[in-house]
Amino acid sequence: MNETKNEKNHQKQQDLLDQLLPAQIQLKEKVNRGKIQIERATVEVKLATNNVSRHNDEVIEAKANIDLLEQQREQEIKAAAAASSSSSSSSSSSSSSSSNSSGGGEQLAASLVGNGAYALEYEEIDTNYRRATMDDTHVLEGHVRTRERCRERLTRIERELSEVGGARAERIKAAILKDEMSLATYKQAITVAEATIERRKNTKRTMGENSERAQQALDLVKDNLIAAEESFAIARAGSSQSARDDKRRAMVEQLKINFNGVIGTVIDLCEPVRDKFKVATLIALGKTIHSIVVDTKETAIACMEYLKNTRSGVAEFIPLESVNPTALNENLRSLGKGYNLAFDCMSFDDSLRPAILFAVGNTIICDDFNCAKKLRYQNNRQDYRVRAVTLTGQVIHKNMNITGGTNGIVKDRWNNKLLEKTRKKRDVLLRKLTKMERDHKMGIFGGGSSSSTSSNISLRDQMNQLDDAIRNEQTR
Repeated sequence: MNETKNEKNHQKQQDLLDQLLPAQIQLKEKVNRGKIQIERATVEVKLATNNVSRHNDEVIEAKANIDLLEQQREQEIKAAAAASSSSSSSSSSSSSSSSNSSGGGEQLAASLVGNGAYALEYEEIDTNYRRATMDDTHVLEGHVRTRERCRERLTRIERELSEVGGARAERIKAAILKDEMSLATYKQAITVAEATIERRKNTKRTMGENSERAQQALDLVKDNLIAAEESFAIARAGSSQSARDDKRRAMVEQLKINFNGVIGTVIDLCEPVRDKFKVATLIALGKTIHSIVVDTKETAIACMEYLKNTRSGVAEFIPLESVNPTALNENLRSLGKGYNLAFDCMSFDDSLRPAILFAVGNTIICDDFNCAKKLRYQNNRQDYRVRAVTLTGQVIHKNMNITGGTNGIVKDRWNNKLLEKTRKKRDVLLRKLTKMERDHKMGIFGGGSSSSTSSNISLRDQMNQLDDAIRNEQTR
């Protein structure tokens, strides 16, 4: 479900990116079209200018050709007139006729050459001249018309170019600048959107990896809980813990919550080094097995006041700071095989040494009753007058009294302690499993792993961040 939400949000980001791309392409095309129009106008101006210059050259060349032909015609007419035999009379009659009429070329030619062979020659020359200059005249007229059209076009283009260089140019430049700014904004938005999508993909990949690790840790806790349940069931089957013991345990737990100096009961703070010493060590501890070890005398007084005010029960306290146990007799360690100091048969933290020594003193654990009798009845040394306890629970007290037999409840005290340990372990694992399952459903990974991640990654928080990012991109 979490991955589906991520996919939907990623698709939203991708759709937004797709919406931005057409606008970017359209802006690019507008900018390119404006640049192309300016370049095209510039090229047309240059082309028109070249055409006008070329046509001017052609007109000048055509005029030069016509002038040359006219000069040749005049020379031929003069030559024909000089060859005429009646040049003087013809000249006078010609001048009088020319003054009386507007005259054309034919009348002038007739007056110059007369009606003889020169007239025929003149007509032949005139015909050849007209034939030779007709094409040039037509070409000249065409060039003139083309020049006029080019001049008009050049004038129009120059006018348009002046408009482009003025207010219109400013408008086009402003529009292009605006489009370029919009294009840059869209490019930046696209870059941010792509970076956001990539970051979300990395986050999704990281969340998947964290989810796998969390699932593995969850499976491990489940396996440990199953093992703890089995251990608890086994310990419970071999235990005879009573309601009174449950009440005492609850009282100690309450004291630990309310007072920092409460450490625990003696039986919870030590254990035999070997299973064969279980019964003997319990007998050696005696009634102190339920004594509560605290740090100071003041803590003990405060605990007693609390128990009195809440009517939670009665307890014996051993303050580590002020307890004064009997000194350990080192000679008892050299009794030989079959004898062990009860103090040496128990394991505990070094800080609890005064409390354990206060509880067991110089009690000797003997392998059997014969060893105990030999120690107490056949040895009159004063420093050997200690309590002797056998492995089966028989006791020879300091006053020589003997206690024998077995007590099932006493034998099960260590099993009760094991039961409490397994119960606590089971409860801790159960709470841990409940929290991990709740966090896994919420998409919270981390905190319990050994990696140095900065903070827990919440799937819900990431979804909110992704929605905010999408809204920001849409606003842009």
